[in-house]
Amino acid sequence: MRKSPVTRIFVSAAPDGRIKAKIYRGQRQIEPLMFNTVHKEFLQIADGLEKLSQKGKDEIMTEMINASVNRFLQVVVDNTPEDTGQLKGAWGLAKIYKQGGNYIAEIVNTMPYATFVEYGHRTVNGGWVEGRFFVKYAIDDLERVSQSLFDRITVRKFKELGLIK
Repeated sequence: MRKSPVTRIFVSAAPDGRIKAKIYRGQRQIEPLMFNTVHKEFLQIADGLEKLSQKGKDEIMTEMINASVNRFLQVVVDNTPEDTGQLKGAWGLAKIYKQGGNYIAEIVNTMPYATFVEYGHRTVNGGWVEGRFFVKYAIDDLERVSQSLFDRITVRKFKELGLIK
């Protein structure tokens, strides 16, 4: 039996306030851009960002991607089905890196059947097992809370730097 490729989820935070997520199975993108949120408050505080050094911007983006990854992993692990525990235990952060102005986190599940459990699959006798959509749920959750994560991190950093009271 041929092993299926590792499932990878890329969550990125861009300097313009956009949070994006994509899902890949091996090298092939299997889920289109799941969400692409621009935070309105980001545009309102752009003046403050102009005053920030590159180091300050990098600190905000690093905190944002770390908070996003931690939230995503917490929710995806909590919602991953647990027949044997192997699928649930196979989640992890592969790496965080900067590409251009974006900070990207590569989150992986090393179990070869992760995408089949996520999206559903055919059975040997021609039936169908419904997907469990635990990754989609985690991405939807991250979209819902990313605004508050961003606000909290940015406001705290701006207060530290004396840009707001």
